[in-house]
Amino acid sequence: MIYNFTQHETIPYQKKFNIVDVPNQEYLKSLLTFDVLPDSDELEKRAILIADYATEIGAKQIMIGGALYLMPYLIDELNKRNIISYFAFSKRVNKEMIVNDETVIKKSKFLMEGLIKNK
Repeated sequence: MIYNFTQHETIPYQKKFNIVDVPNQEYLKSLLTFDVLPDSDELEKRAILIADYATEIGAKQIMIGGALYLMPYLIDELNKRNIISYFAFSKRVNKEMIVNDETVIKKSKFLMEGLIKNK
């Protein structure tokens, strides 16, 4: 089982990769969301809290994603706890539509194709 440690709920398609949601999605989202510019101390603190939560729920493998500036701190903390982390690899399909000859609406579809293990 791989816990979904992103801000997004697990979609049915991801279940084929054995990905499941965490028990307290709101708590995790609060740790992954930044409303002000974080410094390195805040990033380290958040990474520790996220890794502690992973340990608390017994996670051995997790899929991570979100703020790129948090990921190095988080991977480091997870490695200290021997928790394997992955990034999702998703194929992006973009479609642009012109509306009223002056506006372009871009729609993106993401289809997860696999997982990439972090060091």
